[in-house]
Amino acid sequence: MAPAKEFIRRVCELAGFDPDQLASRSRDRATANARKVVATLGVERWRQKRTALAAVLNKNPDVVSFWAGEGARRRQEEPDHAAKLDELDERLSAALTRDG
Repeated sequence: MAPAKEFIRRVCELAGFDPDQLASRSRDRATANARKVVATLGVERWRQKRTALAAVLNKNPDVVSFWAGEGARRRQEEPDHAAKLDELDERLSAALTRDG
């Protein structure tokens, strides 16, 4: 997989997230959920390092670890959330295969 910056760009493009919003200081619910999706997908399925994601988003690596943990918890507890992660993962894989 590409470096963290490219991973974040691609996921945001597919999911309709704004990468600048993810890196912002915003604390609204939509941004918080988007951060958790990106972190969870990156760490669990695309071998992204928390420290690399944190550097791109200008965040502390511990915060990215928290997002990934919360996203994983939601994935386990909420079937709809798990399905959304799976669908985004499949779309990302297809886009990377198509684009090379």
